Amino acid sequence: MEVPGGGWDAITSLAPGRSDAETGESLPGGYLRGAFPWGFDAAFFGLSPREVTALDPQQRLLLECSWKAIEDAGWCPDKLRGAAIGTYIGISGADYQGMMLWDGHASPDAHTATGVALAPAAGRIAYWFGWEGPAMAVDTACSGSLVAFHLACQALRNGECEAALAGGVNALLRPAPFECLSRMGLLAPDGRSKAFDASANGYVRGEGCGMAVLKKLTAALRDGDRILAVCRGSAVNQNGGGDSLTAPSAAAQEKVIRRALQQAGLSPADIGYVEAHGSGTPAGDAAELSALARVYGAKRGSGSPFRAGSVKTNIGHLEAAAGMAGLIKAVQCLRHELIPPHLHLANPAPGTQAIEVPTRITPWGRGEQPRRAGVTSLGFGGTNVHVVLEEAPPTAPQDGCGERPRVHLLPISARSPEALRQLIRRYQELLRQPAAEAAAICYTAAVGRAHFAERVAVVGETAEELARLLETQPAVAVGDPAKHREETTEAGGGWTGKLKRLAELYSRGAEVDWEALHRPWPNRKTSLPAYPFERRTYRPEPGRRRAPASPAKGQDLGRLAQALETGGANMLDVVNEIVRSVLSDQPMARLDDDQALVELGITSLAGVELCSSLESAVHVPVPATVLYNCPSIRQIAMYLEQALGASSNGPAPVREQARQGETGYEFLDEMEPDRLAALIEQDLNRP
Repeated sequence: MEVPGGGWDAITSLAPGRSDAETGESLPGGYLRGAFPWGFDAAFFGLSPREVTALDPQQRLLLECSWKAIEDAGWCPDKLRGAAIGTYIGISGADYQGMMLWDGHASPDAHTATGVALAPAAGRIAYWFGWEGPAMAVDTACSGSLVAFHLACQALRNGECEAALAGGVNALLRPAPFECLSRMGLLAPDGRSKAFDASANGYVRGEGCGMAVLKKLTAALRDGDRILAVCRGSAVNQNGGGDSLTAPSAAAQEKVIRRALQQAGLSPADIGYVEAHGSGTPAGDAAELSALARVYGAKRGSGSPFRAGSVKTNIGHLEAAAGMAGLIKAVQCLRHELIPPHLHLANPAPGTQAIEVPTRITPWGRGEQPRRAGVTSLGFGGTNVHVVLEEAPPTAPQDGCGERPRVHLLPISARSPEALRQLIRRYQELLRQPAAEAAAICYTAAVGRAHFAERVAVVGETAEELARLLETQPAVAVGDPAKHREETTEAGGGWTGKLKRLAELYSRGAEVDWEALHRPWPNRKTSLPAYPFERRTYRPEPGRRRAPASPAKGQDLGRLAQALETGGANMLDVVNEIVRSVLSDQPMARLDDDQALVELGITSLAGVELCSSLESAVHVPVPATVLYNCPSIRQIAMYLEQALGASSNGPAPVREQARQGETGYEFLDEMEPDRLAALIEQDLNRP
């Protein structure tokens, strides 16, 4: 809802069907719209339906937002695998744990253990990207995400990682926490956060996820990264003894602000705006206003007003993600040279005399000195954090000094045809904007994006021409990155001819050395459309517990075992059915026998269940190592047939099918000794 002065109030009532519990109350809050909390693109992240259903929507949201953050930074995820990148996540909400374990939605299993716990939230992100830097979930309640940001900055300064992802998440899934917080006197009865107003009587809960990609400034300038702001300093402390555990401390807040300024090498007069915690509780506001006034409000000239506001008046209090919401707002203020309105301020509370709280859009233009902002976040367990930001320095294009050719190649890819069609439409919208720069868009799409199998590539001079070509000449194809590698280095025929040839090869699956292609020219990264996730609903059924035994056991396994013995089913069909039963409680279409198990969603936990189910059906030992040596359904079937001794009476059926289908499989017991020795040496030398 738009409000006078240019502000935006995102507080709404709980949407019908959002929660399983009937409360009879509206439960106002800052809720995410669209597919959240149950929609998720499980196929994109390689997770099975059973695992996703057990996965906390907070962890689902973290995966999606992490991908978007890395994309927006212009970093190709494939190039980051194995890098020392840290992951720091503020998370404290346990609503899904309550739903799954206390409200009777499911019986505990291996997926539930990792799905509803908070600790794996950061590790799951690092696992997905293949990062090897520190990964930790941070729970200091409402200050968690900004503490995570502080820890990430410290890790960069200490050399523990070369880059980092810091963020926070919060989801509102059960009414019980509303009741608890209301009884503590923390929630506003009227559903409005009135921070710094004399009528402030509590906060409004909100949900969301925010991420920041961090890197040392010198490294970011060297690598030509898009820099949105600079962190000059940060500090964390604790209230210590006081009236109570949850009571705010003005003295502790003053100390943490001064410590952050000291680390930044700045004085209070250097800060033009503070994004305050601004909880909207009487005690919280009074303590924070006192600390801000003592540090920032004193000894300022008339031409240097001190301004403060809180995004909680717009979107509610995101609790564990609140600090990241405030940090993102402060960065946007620096980028756009504007401070948005602070809402619901009709009668300023005592203590605001030394502070200007903008209630309309307020210009904050650049000057002789860099503009700087502070961000505060406070946890109800007493952990306080303050961060000092500075506007981004001017940057120059990276690499090359020659004049860039007027013709550009734009590559776009996705995991599925539908996702590619959606992404093409988003690119067309971007390219048709008046300020669209064809060179920057094409360069970022080439070097700063993952390249999937479904592809299109067009060559044109202007952004408008590229948009038109995407509409009229989409050369969509399922690519094979292993092919055409040498052809890309030999493409010739002048610059335009070379680009057209590369576009053709790329659409057919070729790997292109994009860095080498763009190296001779000055390059600049820009923001591109986000990947269009194809979300499906994964929601536990209310009040229904899944049977303790896996659906791939018991009578089903007995039926499959009998079918094998009587010749009523072949091994390939049996393995395919067992894998499907491990992946989902619901019926699934037949799986691709040659697709990698990990791509189907068979990770370590599901792999243990799969091995157990195979043993029960086939009555031979199936150690977990089989899944590494036989990473597809067909290869597992071959292994089981050989283990059963089927090959002693002639070629096993699955092996014969593989041979007749010319699938490229080789069999160890049929190899010549020299060939076997060469393969062993190759495996030993594999990185």
